[in-house]
Amino acid sequence: MIPTPEEILLKLTSFDRQNYDDASKISDTTLALEYVADLLDSQGIKVKFQEYERRGKDDLGNDVVKPRKNLVANVHDREGLPAVCFEGHIDTVPFGDYKGNPLGEEREGRIYGRGVVDMSGSLSGMIYAALQARGIHQPTTNVQLVITSDEEAYKFEGIKRFLQDNPISDLAVCGEPTSMAIKDRFKGALYYILNVKGRSGHGSRQHEGENAIAKGLPILNALIRLYEAVPEIVNPVFASDDEYSKRSSMNIGIIRAGTKVNTIPDSMKIEFEMRLVYPAEKYHRLIAEALAPYQDIMDEPHIVFAENPVVPDISASNPFYDKLHRLSDKRIVSLGFSEANFLNNAGIPTVEWGVGDNSMSHTDEEYVGKKDLMGYITRLLELVR
Repeated sequence: MIPTPEEILLKLTSFDRQNYDDASKISDTTLALEYVADLLDSQGIKVKFQEYERRGKDDLGNDVVKPRKNLVANVHDREGLPAVCFEGHIDTVPFGDYKGNPLGEEREGRIYGRGVVDMSGSLSGMIYAALQARGIHQPTTNVQLVITSDEEAYKFEGIKRFLQDNPISDLAVCGEPTSMAIKDRFKGALYYILNVKGRSGHGSRQHEGENAIAKGLPILNALIRLYEAVPEIVNPVFASDDEYSKRSSMNIGIIRAGTKVNTIPDSMKIEFEMRLVYPAEKYHRLIAEALAPYQDIMDEPHIVFAENPVVPDISASNPFYDKLHRLSDKRIVSLGFSEANFLNNAGIPTVEWGVGDNSMSHTDEEYVGKKDLMGYITRLLELVR
């Protein structure tokens, strides 16, 4: 017997799937993926795992390698039919200060838990829709379900592994929470790490060291000037009801320096990111100009990633054009950055469309209403019938 959508969601949420930039801390997603694989296999759906390695550093700078997996399932694979991909990630942000039970509970018609909004709610809906689609006697659509393991960490290794096989679909639906509005324009993003060089020494002998914090303050001031200027970079293509959707943005998110108050810090690390409404090259130039006077006191900037903004080409010739327009009348801009960007840049027309209010993502209490989940599944099935 196929479990209900809320049963699938509660089961998924019961698995610890926390992800971290520090690869040594991440929780294994294998048990959750195997649960999904068993469900799909029980209905005769072909499932395969894509294996890859998550490489990174721990907090002490040591190399860490962790085995990871994606799940790829083909519900139907018939020659000549248009193809749609249901795509989402199974990992979550850390539990942090989550209130209640981060591993899931049901209260008053809602399902709560870490990652329920981002994005186990949509993922459960996609899994249930895939199980139901398998029973369609004369399918008109090839449905593929793709579940990745590394979206909530900055390298996006899961979706990169999936795209290594050069998949083809006429449309992909990324299940990021959108309150079932369609996000059809996607800002780009870049992530920089700067390291200011100093020389250590005892705090009582200031003249013998080079304090990286003091040296780095002009760099930080230059970045703050850039921080104030970046929102004035506007592209009307990304205009919506939200005034800020058409604007670029910048965040200086991490500053690390020093080990003890009486030790001169020999380095200062500054990490910042931007959301882009024009190709990344424009912002690289602005950053290079801002940092040019300080090249002799810092290492070469490390660019963790830089992805261009994208507007998918879903024209009237696309086999899902009319059905997609029936899903929702509301079109909005994705202010964040997700696996949809990678799919679009790989040539797969992709929208974000999911259940749940994105403002609750990563907060101290997430929930998805059971009625909303059922409505999402109904529309998913309309898309593939």
